[in-house]
Amino acid sequence: MDIAVARKIDRIVSFGTRLPELLSRTLHPRGSEADVGKSEPLGDRAVRLGLATEEQVQTALLHQNASPTGNSNRPPLGAVMVRLGVLLPAELAHLLSKIGNAFQPSADAVRLAVTLQSAVADGAQSIVFTSFRRDDGAALLTAQVGLALALMEQRPLTIIDCDREEPSIERHFGLPPMAAPDCAPHRLSKLYAERQTGITGLTIAAVRQPHGERIPDLVSDASFSLVAGLRRSRELALLSAPPVIQSPEAAVLAARADATILVAGAGVTSAKEIATAERLLSGVNARVLGIVLSNGAASE
Repeated sequence: MDIAVARKIDRIVSFGTRLPELLSRTLHPRGSEADVGKSEPLGDRAVRLGLATEEQVQTALLHQNASPTGNSNRPPLGAVMVRLGVLLPAELAHLLSKIGNAFQPSADAVRLAVTLQSAVADGAQSIVFTSFRRDDGAALLTAQVGLALALMEQRPLTIIDCDREEPSIERHFGLPPMAAPDCAPHRLSKLYAERQTGITGLTIAAVRQPHGERIPDLVSDASFSLVAGLRRSRELALLSAPPVIQSPEAAVLAARADATILVAGAGVTSAKEIATAERLLSGVNARVLGIVLSNGAASE
């Protein structure tokens, strides 16, 4: 990949790489996890597991409550603890994994979730994740970042699977596909249906596409009402879009949304593809936060 071309986009973030410094400290959980409820505050869990002291947690809480964005957009405590150097991203990922879900965020996804807090604080309520090709791992990254944000006690969050050809968000969470005749319409758009994940504050929505019916011309109109509704309801949403070069829906979604993340396959995505995607997104005035390097769709 031509880094000179890639740097035309605001920021480059690495995802899927196991940096040595993130794993420099061995984590030794203290106490039994079986008797700990999911409602345990994140700060208390950090102290119990020996990842932070009570004084460090109190300092992080003071910084969290002093956030100039106000209570509705204040950063999650986990993100504050990483920014203050109390926790490494790998330690926060370990901390979040103690909640007991089978699907867990990686340290890299946690790091990106923390990085995205600045965009959320600036009012980004809808963030599109799109890629250059289908095996770049954009859907997996969307699922892991959304999970990390939800587990960090973020405000209610919805992950919207906008890939009508190959939806996969439900699969990453171990859920069976929604049957179109049986699923309930999403409250903000009749073309989307939503379901609970079992994780407090985290829901999944997907395009409703009954068998034999195709809706290529409706997704863009639906995206307008969906994103407008998200802004009105003050809800944070991550939208998993199909590859931007292959699917016009991705560019339309990026134009409607507040911010966009491009996911590139490490060692696979070419400078030409990056330039093409940049041109497409610039043409619709999309706000691109940066490029994320991924090991691919199979990388957990």
